[in-house]
Amino acid sequence: MAIASWSLLVDTPTKRGLSPTGASNEEPSVSLKELGTKSYEQTQSKAPIRDILKRGTVWNLAGLYFIWGIGEMIFVTFAVAYLKEIGWGIKAAAGAYATFGALSIPAPIIWGIAADRMTKKYLFIMALALQTIGVLIFLGGSPVGGYVGAGIIGFAFIGIPTVMQASIADYYEPTIIGTTYGFITLGFAVGAIVAPTVGGVLGDRTGTLSTAILFGLGALIMAFILALILKKPPKR
Repeated sequence: MAIASWSLLVDTPTKRGLSPTGASNEEPSVSLKELGTKSYEQTQSKAPIRDILKRGTVWNLAGLYFIWGIGEMIFVTFAVAYLKEIGWGIKAAAGAYATFGALSIPAPIIWGIAADRMTKKYLFIMALALQTIGVLIFLGGSPVGGYVGAGIIGFAFIGIPTVMQASIADYYEPTIIGTTYGFITLGFAVGAIVAPTVGGVLGDRTGTLSTAILFGLGALIMAFILALILKKPPKR
């Protein structure tokens, strides 16, 4: 993969003698190589991290990603064990979890198309609402509900990182996209690290993993609230 990436990937289309999709076909006044170099340089971060952290939206997005990471990782960690706990066989529990994975495969394309056409705030709300509904159905533990709930969660799960990546360009200028997304993703990483430990402790102390799943559900609801108060991106 490293060799293929080194051989095929470039920073801008102009470095391959190409124009970005939707760009004007007029001949540039400078060479394509110069244009590509200039375009690449303009995307490099020129704002210190402390200036980025002064923006309220970055904390809103990072908090949303952090709390969502807790809710999502608790499901990923304990879903199969929870189904076994309430009486499912291992094959049936694994099959429900496979539904989660199967529906997450086409989801990025669907959410990506939606992100090109809809306000990102509303897409966050939709994805988190779907996940919340999916967890509620999954918690019921019925033979059908386990599969349906896991499938809904799998489809909506991919929506958050897909929309998050798309939203960065709406909220922030190109010169700080990399730094900003790195900070926001740090929030998710911390949430994903914390979640299994917290869920495991809750399960051990209460004697049931339903407590852990409920805690994850609460995290998704909190992330939903953060999505509701997210400001719309500035017009450029």
